[in-house]
Amino acid sequence: MQILEDNFGEVASAVLSAYDSGELGQALEVSGGFKKWANALGKAQKRKGKRLFMPLRIALTVSNVR
Repeated sequence: MQILEDNFGEVASAVLSAYDSGELGQALEVSGGFKKWANALGKAQKRKGKRLFMPLRIALTVSNVR
């Protein structure tokens, strides 16, 4: 699977860190906060488009199960 081969673990780790620290929750409480958070994540990970949003989508789905 291409997503796993593209260092998915880095994105997943960043999402879980943001979740554990409360940063993600705070972003969800503010209008437009998720978009700003996702853009900052993309810049930090040097990803955009599908390279960012496909692994982000999977990581968020998995973190909800956690």
